[in-house]
Amino acid sequence: MADINLTQAEADALIAMEKHRASEEHADFPMGGQSAVLPL
Repeated sequence: MADINLTQAEADALIAMEKHRASEEHADFPMGGQSAVLPL
């Protein structure tokens, strides 16, 4: 995993940013302990 440090203000700005789908493809989320791969 990347070692990236954000300030609280930077994290707040990312959370507040408008989000858009990468595609209209449906994604099923796995049960606990499993993993999912989604395009970002």
